[in-house]
Amino acid sequence: MWRLPVFPKDEELPTWLHSALLAIVVAPFSGFLLFHGVRAIFRAHLPEIEGPDFGIYLVRAPLFGSRAVVAGIGLLFLSSSFLGLAYAYSRFSRDHWPGKVLPWVLLAIGLGMLVAVQ
Repeated sequence: MWRLPVFPKDEELPTWLHSALLAIVVAPFSGFLLFHGVRAIFRAHLPEIEGPDFGIYLVRAPLFGSRAVVAGIGLLFLSSSFLGLAYAYSRFSRDHWPGKVLPWVLLAIGLGMLVAVQ
């Protein structure tokens, strides 16, 4: 099912530029979570991670061992949800409903894993 674009000027961009801009926008958010997730998996240690606002923590207390590994995997799911969100807004997923649902499923799994270990 075809839908109207969110931003009409957006349709004038070539597909490669549109995709590159989406990737550039989500890369800092996804990269931050990916870095901490991979580091937690390999070191089995996850330090406190402060959120975008001062005093608000994504991870409140340092985690060690298997809890840090599970939290690291949760961070990988959260990182993937940002990439999935970029895919959901790309032209490649225009008519594919799984591309629209996938970011939210990944977000729920990642948050569930982080809440479970804290």
